Amino acid sequence: REGHISKLTSDKEKLENYTKKALHNVQEKYMLAIKTRTEQLKEKDEQIAQMKNTAKLKNQQDRREGQLMSSAVYELGMEIIERRLVTALDQRGGTATTSDTW
Repeated sequence: REGHISKLTSDKEKLENYTKKALHNVQEKYMLAIKTRTEQLKEKDEQIAQMKNTAKLKNQQDRREGQLMSSAVYELGMEIIERRLVTALDQRGGTATTSDTW
């Protein structure tokens, strides 16, 4: 009977040790998975922030380019109007210069 109790106690200890090791391994894998996912989330957040910043800069650049184009078209239009006015005045016999038109 005492041998049977010793064997059961030994089996119990073996089972407890096996369970502890298995639990420890699962915890390590779980913690590693959490750490990996946390790092991946951080990287994704950094990428998102960088992409937002890039998009913001691109929008600013596009707006500036649009303003430059509008300004250039406006200046071109004013130049055309001024030339037509000078040409019309010259054809009528006027002697206006470009500085006189403004």
